[in-house]
Amino acid sequence: MEYTNKNDTVYNEGSLQKEFDISPILERRSCTSPKNLIRIDTKNKNITQEDYEILTIINNDDITYQVFIEQYTYTNKSITTRSFTNDDSTLLSNQSMKYYLYQNCTEYSMQNPENAWDFIYVNVILMENNDKNHTFPFQFTYTCNENYNFITFDWSLIILISISMMLMALLTRFSRILSFSLKGQNGRFQGFKIDIIITIFYFVMYTIGFFLVFNSNYIEELTIVVKISTYLMGFSCSLFIIDEALNLSPDGSFWKRKVFYKIRLCEIFSFMLASAFMTLYLFTQAWYLSDLISIFIMSTIAKLFKFKNLKSAFLFLIICIMLDGTAASVIYFATKQSYNSLTLKILNCPIELQLPLLELQYDRSCAWISLFSIAIPGLYMGFTYRFDKNKRTFSYTIFTGLGLIIGYIIWITTTIVQTYSIPSSIFIYPSILIGTIIVALKRNELQSIWDTEFFDEFLEKQYRLSNIQGQHDIVNHLNLMEGLDQCPDEQPTQSRIFK
Repeated sequence: MEYTNKNDTVYNEGSLQKEFDISPILERRSCTSPKNLIRIDTKNKNITQEDYEILTIINNDDITYQVFIEQYTYTNKSITTRSFTNDDSTLLSNQSMKYYLYQNCTEYSMQNPENAWDFIYVNVILMENNDKNHTFPFQFTYTCNENYNFITFDWSLIILISISMMLMALLTRFSRILSFSLKGQNGRFQGFKIDIIITIFYFVMYTIGFFLVFNSNYIEELTIVVKISTYLMGFSCSLFIIDEALNLSPDGSFWKRKVFYKIRLCEIFSFMLASAFMTLYLFTQAWYLSDLISIFIMSTIAKLFKFKNLKSAFLFLIICIMLDGTAASVIYFATKQSYNSLTLKILNCPIELQLPLLELQYDRSCAWISLFSIAIPGLYMGFTYRFDKNKRTFSYTIFTGLGLIIGYIIWITTTIVQTYSIPSSIFIYPSILIGTIIVALKRNELQSIWDTEFFDEFLEKQYRLSNIQGQHDIVNHLNLMEGLDQCPDEQPTQSRIFK
């Protein structure tokens, strides 16, 4: 069966295409790509005039069928429906017939424009001569108002933001790498420094990816490539983070027993668990499994990449603001669609944190936040937290957190007062930068935090009490926290207890 107005195949060899199945949305089981909610606007000013879609039914069997069509709506308030065909209801073998599915908007849709849309349910019934029926159900979406005002706010967004802020706090505190170390480095490897090279790489990859996906004649093929890449990344990150969690166990524990060469039980169990997560997600497309994989990816980013000074962080965040703002503007002016909705339509995979909407909305099934919109502020707050540890203060972390909350409040407000969504980074990133700069100016440390790559004791210092064994003459008065902001490569300075 083909839905001719959109040139979409509804059923292919008896299998319903997911674009025409809204049951996962209604049951809140999956954040199905809103691509399957087909928008059809009536351009007629007269509300009593009907609109229609053409359904083509092709019989490839060696059987003659009697065809019956049932069409109805979900709420039966905004839209009335009827079916009509110019053909006889008899469908011969290797023949086709066209059905016209008519919709008519009611006065209710004019009086309640926020509800001027509905799900259209269609049942195609093929009856054999022996009265055996074959039913093929599908759904699509119809709106009475071509200028329909999207409802962009849902309380699920507040819940999602609260979860994301808790994740940022965790990413800030648990950013050490425990499961492996790289050769040729002093001490344990604790991540790559985000510098101009990584910033340029991110800029180039974002730009190429955006223009290829949103301005290409091969969008479906490119989308598949992006999704496969995301799945591979999700599996790798799941394996890494589960291994990291198991490495929190003390040395000599069950999980750290070697099985073969350098492979331990924790690596084997991590591989099995990561494989199970990815397999379940690929088969179910469940939003909660997608979120779990997204959390693994975000945690990996937080552990493998670090800001070392404010200058690098400032440049990277400004680049992100420019990229997200440009992408949203291009989408709006080129397609007249919302950045929020279109992104989830094309790239519905674990690159965003998702949560089903509490109230059904036209063209949307879930609230979502890009994992980079959580991971990047998490990286930045991790930087301010470590700088605070170095300076023995909490001012930078507190004011950066307040800036994050203010940025979210402004972003949520914009989603309520206007139709088309704006990327959260445009509000959040400047807000957290301003919070840090205010504290630095107040403490007269702007030059220090801007340029200096301070000794990061939170990540790099090895606390070994064995270094002070035998110093019986001062052990009772020794302050173990003294001198922790020294770099191991520097000459030790005299402790204040001798001054």
